[in-house]
Amino acid sequence: MRRLLTEAARTDPRIKPVFRPTNGHIALATNSALATATGEFVALVDHDDLLPPDALLHIAQAVLAHPTVGYLYTDEDKVDDSGHHYDPQFKGDWSPEMAITHNYTHHLSVLRRSVVTAVGGLRPEFNGAQDLDLFLRCFERLDPAAIVHVPFVCYHWRAHAESTAARGDQKGYLFDAARLAIAEACTRRGLRATPVLPPLARQYALCLHQLQWDPAVLREHPVTIVIPTRNRADRLARCLASLARTTPPESVRLLVVDAGSDEPAALALLAGLPARTDRHCRVVTAPPSPGEGFDHSRLFNLGAAQADTPLLLLLSPDVEALQPGWLEDLVGWASVPGVGIVGPKLLYPDGTIANAGLGLGRADSLPHALFAHTSADDLGYVVFLPHAARNVAAVSGACLLTRTALHRQLGGFAPQSFPGAYNDVDYCLRAARLGERTVFTPQAVLQCDLAPACERQRGRAGRLHRRPRRRPRPLPRRGPRLPAAATAAQSPPPPPVRPPSPLPRDRLQFRL
Repeated sequence: MRRLLTEAARTDPRIKPVFRPTNGHIALATNSALATATGEFVALVDHDDLLPPDALLHIAQAVLAHPTVGYLYTDEDKVDDSGHHYDPQFKGDWSPEMAITHNYTHHLSVLRRSVVTAVGGLRPEFNGAQDLDLFLRCFERLDPAAIVHVPFVCYHWRAHAESTAARGDQKGYLFDAARLAIAEACTRRGLRATPVLPPLARQYALCLHQLQWDPAVLREHPVTIVIPTRNRADRLARCLASLARTTPPESVRLLVVDAGSDEPAALALLAGLPARTDRHCRVVTAPPSPGEGFDHSRLFNLGAAQADTPLLLLLSPDVEALQPGWLEDLVGWASVPGVGIVGPKLLYPDGTIANAGLGLGRADSLPHALFAHTSADDLGYVVFLPHAARNVAAVSGACLLTRTALHRQLGGFAPQSFPGAYNDVDYCLRAARLGERTVFTPQAVLQCDLAPACERQRGRAGRLHRRPRRRPRPLPRRGPRLPAAATAAQSPPPPPVRPPSPLPRDRLQFRL
């Protein structure tokens, strides 16, 4: 190896081999390479992987288009020993919440060298997940606008018997190092959470952590749950019973908004709710609706106006909670600075996914539920999106947690524009214009039967698309070559970039 590198350096002065006196493993070896680097940017490349011929062209285009960029990440695929390419990963726009628990940016990563130097380079105690630890520390120093997705496959990750491209537990120490890196990041950011590997990640050897939030976060930020209803006492009773089983009474206030129930069973149920001793519960009678039908958005607004807690959960009576902990998870993600809206994973009674976030940009121009009707155990596309906490364009109003102050700042939902359809999407998009992010969390799982409520009326789609189209950052978007149904990305691809003049050679260097 020494002879090969020496000969390569003799024939190409850009190659600068460094021979360490002792084995520093990947972290210290990379730091030794960084010490000799003079370029403005450094790219992290494993010694056995491949770059396509146009990789640096796309990086150069992105750097010239974004002069203040501090971190770039590209799409990637895998290549086996026979040269067969497979498993392409077309990533979306920057998702700060997904980046907390999962190294989804991965390959190819290009960083401004001054940022890497400022955070102290790589740390050997994180070998196995040294790149995740480095990225998390760099992200904390960068403005979101300085993190850029380059939507081209610029990296071929070689899969062989000893590679984590084939299976995540090929390096047993990797998971422990990743957990430690995430735990330290949570501490630095003031997030009161502990990283854990959920059962599915352990089953398939995926380094895909989730956060288990301190229950005190919910105790300190109580929630008013607003439930609109009309008749169907059986449905409302099941919803309320599930809340009684799964939420702590001292942190939850129930506010049922009745839209003119007239069935005896419903009237009897509503009359008895204020007398419950197991939790605080109120019933508000809504005035007659000026329109027709059951307008969730108007009823939500009526209930939200009477909430006196810092957080507000809008819940359809079609939804039932399954296990304790779901509300703690929603509230935990809402405690992350910049997060204004959080939604859970909703399942149909048959166990398939009803909603794992809402996306924009499908061919029919309508918002759509991500991963709808796929099995809850399906690994999904790319970075296991159905099982990853991540930023999305919107979440379903069937179960939507938001800050009470934000709801009032936005004027609530817009029933005049979106009576019964798309009010949830509109609310999330208006929040995004204020810089508030929307998060989907897979750890909170509820069951629903939303078939009647989710009949989206195409005639209302035009109103949604007439909203101002200035897209705030960050708003997740799919890569331009990724089918819209496959991932959480959801806006038209960017216009093509005209090839610029080449990036000067002294601005980019590689660590091998």
